This record gives sequence, structure tokens and C-alpha cells, in this order.
Amino acid sequence: MTAQLLMGHTSSQIEGAAQAAPYLRLRNLSKRYGRTTVVDGVDLDAAASRFVCVLGPSGCGKTTLLRLIAGFETPDGGTIHQNGRDVTLLPPEARDYGIVFQSYALFPNRTVEANVGFGLEATGVDRATRARRISELLSLVGLTSHASKYPNQISGGQQQRVALARALALSPGLLLLDEPLSALDANVRAHLRTELQALQRRIGVTALMVTHDREEAFSVADQVVIMNKGRIEQTGSPEEVYLRPANLFVARLLGGCNSLRVDMIGDSLAVAQGLKLQTDGASLNGSNRTNVCIRPGAVLVGQEAQSSPNHFDARVVSVTFLGDMVRLLLEPVDNPQAVIEAEVLRSRLDRIPQPQEMIGFALPPRQLMFLGGA
Repeated sequence: MTAQLLMGHTSSQIEGAAQAAPYLRLRNLSKRYGRTTVVDGVDLDAAASRFVCVLGPSGCGKTTLLRLIAGFETPDGGTIHQNGRDVTLLPPEARDYGIVFQSYALFPNRTVEANVGFGLEATGVDRATRARRISELLSLVGLTSHASKYPNQISGGQQQRVALARALALSPGLLLLDEPLSALDANVRAHLRTELQALQRRIGVTALMVTHDREEAFSVADQVVIMNKGRIEQTGSPEEVYLRPANLFVARLLGGCNSLRVDMIGDSLAVAQGLKLQTDGASLNGSNRTNVCIRPGAVLVGQEAQSSPNHFDARVVSVTFLGDMVRLLLEPVDNPQAVIEAEVLRSRLDRIPQPQEMIGFALPPRQLMFLGGA
């Protein structure tokens, strides 16, 4: 990484790169282990200088996808192009990337600066250039004062910064991150992902991270890729995939979701598990609409619900106090089986309801999502 690169790209340069041909392009990429297909015909474009997060549950194929891109696994079909070059069958050392693992993978018998400089040393970079480069990188990740320490003398978050600096040492065009923050405690993880995003923005490297953490993906990603059973369910910005999920799987993966089976649907009315619902016509696009979903935070409760369409009376089953939020589990009088979860700001309630009380709630038509999927 040159000093110019360390100063960072301008926002216009990054935007221009994003509009160019994809930096990373996967086409019909597949991987099988025996009779099990782990990656199943994946197509994916990642623009230059963008942060892409592959999000999905354990076993969905996201880590195998990253290993295929890295060259640790050989695909059974499909192609991988990076910066216009076909790298599908190239060994890892012939590809242009740096990688950060969940486990840090630092050398315990080497100091922080020796860990950062390992790749530079292995590729024959001269001592003076190597020292200058290590100094730049340690400054970049805020570890200059820890250069002479060993990994067991610094914290987990600091060790992950060392791993990140080492991955960037050879100025790769692509940064791969394999659940890099999952081994850290919540506070450190939240702080470090902010630093990670700022660093990626500053140097303009294309980054692809796999994670099972929705909050982590949303906080750093320009593009979120939702995987399930080896396939991509949806790709888009964090806002797009959250507000307009492609199906019920995506909606549930990305947060709490009340889901009711649709029994009947028309132009402006639907019946879902006995509840008659006015609908927003725009929400009815598409042919596969077997479920209606609404986020718990979109459910109106108490006085706010009284003037809204789709108003129902319900019995409060349980109340969970979450500090600024209160979570209510509600059984509609019209159909107690259609249990609704509501999350309400405590400040918007006159008082916190108690279990067994009766209360009004509403499902605003514009917040209803009619989706397919089991």
C-alpha cells in the first residue's frame, strides 16, 4: 500500500468505481461434497471499492463460497473473475487478496510487527521498505505502541487489528473476511466493526465478509447477499433487503417478523388466519403471496392504534421489559391462534400493560408484506 493509497480515495473515485464493471464476478459457481451441494449455482457481482457482506445461517454455504473465492476449494462448476481475470482454478498464492480469519491465526512466537510483516518478508521485500510499510500499517490500525509485543500480550480486538494489517500488507485488490469479529465480546465487536468500515472506506479496497450477524452486516455493508441452502435468496443494500425482503426466509433472517398464513386475498382486502386486513395495493405485487408479515416494531399499540385501519382487540399474553423498548405478546380476540408480537418504545406508552389485560393493536396496511416461502 503506497502512501497515496493510505491517504484514501475520494468519495467520487469510489462512486465511479462502483459504477464500473464488477471487480469480482461469480457465475454459476457450485461446490459439492459427495451428494451434498453446498454452493448451488451462485451468481454474484461485487463492484470495486464496495463492502459486500454474505449473510446467512450456519450451514448455508457462505464460508465455502469465501473459500472458493480464496482458492482453498476447487469449484465443481462455474467461474470466478477478479478484476477481469479468470482466477477460477488458480492456487491461492496466485490470486490477489488478503484474508482475515475468525481465529486471528497469528504466529504466537512473532511480535506484532513481525506478524504484520510476514507476507512482505516471504515475498522478498527489502528490509527498509518492509520497515516503512509495517510502520504505515500499524499506524493505520492504531497499534504503533504495541509493535514489539507478542499476541498473548494484547487483547482480542487488538489481535484482530494485527490480522487485518497483515492482510493488507501486500496491498491486495480484495479483502476477504471470514466472520472476523465473532470471537470478540459484544462491546469490542461493535467498536471494531465501526473501525473496519472506516478503514475500508479510507483505503478503497473491495471487501467481502461472511457473517451470520444481521446487525454486523447492516452496519458495514454497501451490499448484503442473503444465502440459504447454498443459493442466493436476495442481494441489495441493507435498506432494500430489510424493507423489501424477497421471501419469508429473508424477512425472518433480517429481524423479528410476525407471519400469518393468507387464506384469501383481493385487491384491497386479505384474510389471514381469521383476521380481516385492509391492504396497500402496492404490497400485493407478485403471484406467490402465501404469508403476510409485519415487523414487531411496526405494530401499533394502545392509543396510537385506535385511528388506524386493521384495529383489533387482544389479550396481553406476556410483557418483556427491554429498557427503552417493551415487547408484548398479544392474542387477538378474533383469533387467539394468530399471536402477534409488538415492540413499542416505552416512552410511547402511558403505562406498561400487564399480562391478561385487554389492549388494542393495529397492523397498518403500508407495513404489511405479502411474501412467498415456507
